[in-house]
Amino acid sequence: MVFNFKRIFELADLATKLQNIFKEREFGGIIDTSHKLTTKQLEDNADDNPYNDTLLRGSIPYLLIESHSTSRSWLYKEVKEFLQRVGAKR
Repeated sequence: MVFNFKRIFELADLATKLQNIFKEREFGGIIDTSHKLTTKQLEDNADDNPYNDTLLRGSIPYLLIESHSTSRSWLYKEVKEFLQRVGAKR
């Protein structure tokens, strides 16, 4: 088996370039750092039960549970009007 060091260095160079691209485009976490929990919420989060955790805005659980549900609870005026025009009954 012939070991090609040139290809390994090319692969390492590619990995470094990709890493630099991701670093340049990284803009931080998605959690809203201005969202502060109340004392009661902090107490609820102190135990090991994940079902008691208060959802931090921007976290994945917040997106999946709260934000997604909220976006489905009402329609934008334009969407409602469109659905009524095309015959939706609700």
